[in-house]
Amino acid sequence: MGPTPAAPYEDPEPTDDSPQGPELSSTDDPRTISVMDDYSSYNFHWYVPSFELVAPQAAAPEANSPFRYSYVVSGHDDDGEPVITATITITARPVMTEAIRDQIINYDSEVPLDPDKCLPVGLEQVRAQLVIPYREAETGAAASGTVAAAPATPEGGIYTFVFTVSGNLARAAYGSLSRPGYQQVPPRLLVNFSFLAHEYGDHDSLAQQFATGVLEPSVQLLSDPLLAIPARSDGSMAYSPVSVTQSQSLEVVIPCADFGKLYVDATDPAHENPIGCQDTMALGKIPDKLYTPLEALATDDYQVFAAQGRPNVYLVLPRRYRVGRAAPGHPGVPDWSPLIMWIQMFDATQDIAQPCRLQANLQPDIGNAELTAVKTALADRTAHPTLLLPTSFGSGVTGFTVTGWNNPTSGQINATRVGDTIQVGTAMSYADAVVFNELLGAAAPEGRLVGNATFTLSDNSALGPIELYLDVTRLAGPWPDGPVLARSSGAAVTVENHAESEVTVTRIFGNLPDGSSRLVADGLDVTLPAGGSADISADAPSGTQLTASYSLADATPAAVAQAHIYVEDLHTSIIVNNDAHLDKAGITGVDIHARLDGEEQPHTFTITAETQVVHCDLVQPLGSTSKADVSLLHLQATVHKAGQPDTETGDYLADLHKGVLYQLSDVLATA
Repeated sequence: MGPTPAAPYEDPEPTDDSPQGPELSSTDDPRTISVMDDYSSYNFHWYVPSFELVAPQAAAPEANSPFRYSYVVSGHDDDGEPVITATITITARPVMTEAIRDQIINYDSEVPLDPDKCLPVGLEQVRAQLVIPYREAETGAAASGTVAAAPATPEGGIYTFVFTVSGNLARAAYGSLSRPGYQQVPPRLLVNFSFLAHEYGDHDSLAQQFATGVLEPSVQLLSDPLLAIPARSDGSMAYSPVSVTQSQSLEVVIPCADFGKLYVDATDPAHENPIGCQDTMALGKIPDKLYTPLEALATDDYQVFAAQGRPNVYLVLPRRYRVGRAAPGHPGVPDWSPLIMWIQMFDATQDIAQPCRLQANLQPDIGNAELTAVKTALADRTAHPTLLLPTSFGSGVTGFTVTGWNNPTSGQINATRVGDTIQVGTAMSYADAVVFNELLGAAAPEGRLVGNATFTLSDNSALGPIELYLDVTRLAGPWPDGPVLARSSGAAVTVENHAESEVTVTRIFGNLPDGSSRLVADGLDVTLPAGGSADISADAPSGTQLTASYSLADATPAAVAQAHIYVEDLHTSIIVNNDAHLDKAGITGVDIHARLDGEEQPHTFTITAETQVVHCDLVQPLGSTSKADVSLLHLQATVHKAGQPDTETGDYLADLHKGVLYQLSDVLATA
């Protein structure tokens, strides 16, 4: 709305009256003018604000972001390639820039002007266009396309412009907006607006000048008599209302490396997918590759891969898995002990022929310190990366194979994924087990028993090979904390060594509550004996989760635990792996009822979302008169969901001759 009409014109004198509106002098260039007098009072001045982009914040919720690029697959061309339609949201606001402040301060006036007391002109008819650069397909010449935004209504002085663009221009917009330097010139937001001013002179003469094009085309004489200023008493001169139009150009580049979640595939509105940094021609297509390697971040202990199409998601591939240590509280074994065991059937009269089975849990030969180092190295890309292992849910791994072991006497060694670890097992005679047990404790630079494993991805590519070490000369874990613990104690950090050998602490990292990481202490050389602890001077912010980086000295090979099963009873050991992701299905717990064929009373154990694997030992008296097939195992489950009645699954029947490891998802699938 324009200014309030003024009283009949008189030769103005300095007053303290309220401002009436900006005055456009005949010497002003309306296209660039920034500071103007008030046409009625010497005490007031006006300025034309400049527009600036409202920049997104990395930590702010995507739903409230001032910028967003989303696309849908709106069809396919004659070659069957997807055609996309993009919706681009850009937010801008009018402000007093430093350049305008300097113009106000240096304004030609008898009294110096105070920028804080100048008034912004009222903006009218604010329109925006997005200029998208691209190159001609045939000639390679630079070109551009212009798209107009829908009309914008300001909220709190902020304008939100929404553009709709389709086809190759939508792809070009994604490339230029998301990558600095993608084209020779960046995309630009053109903001056109007008404001009301008043020009002094004879109204009829001014109208004639407008009609003949003498005056600037950016000024339009308004004919509404309600806005006209009454003439002098002699009727010769008057202030006439005019509409002044200006335009401003703003560079718009929102790097996908920092704001990947603001670029979205919205083809399925119920499952929008952030796309991050992608090839522009790949938009709307299924990515050919799930990951691309980041060679600069690779070390002797791990490789790092960036997810294609999932911003801020990275896969960390350990180069080795080793026999793990038991975390404190692990059922059935002492804290920090190796997770490897011989299970032996014993008969004093025929012990040589009795079968022996070796079971071991292999864990990643990295831990929290290495994962935190990866996060720190990724700080330039993203403040809050999501790190996955190949065994993590959502990694895209569909298969796991072991190509062989380096010792031909090792026999058939089976391996399967269990949570973030790998469970291996092999069966052999007692005589072979004696030889094999010697190999477990034999230290060798290349390892006595090393297998090569490969993970297969859903894009048919492979990760690996990685090495599986089956020995007790060097252990890993407990995953992911490791045997060296760090905790804050005032102005110091207390480090405890629970490993079986001496360690040398070199660095301490911290994971902050906001998800970021930092190096707390570097350049350390603190040696701790097995079971030892020390205080290290370091400043760790409150709430920081600390982890130590260390080197492990050689140790005496650990003893492999043995479990003897006597022939008075028949023992059947089974393993149930929790691969069902219960929390995502709203399941609070599952009671598994396991029984051998012919038995009436099942053995029941509970699996929760936190349970990775359960070992169960089923016992039958040797003198049992059952005629049933004892090689058949029955598994049935009771499923608990919060606020809902319990449900029962069907009877999952397993053949023990084909293995003793079962997946919880298979049992639940019988419902």
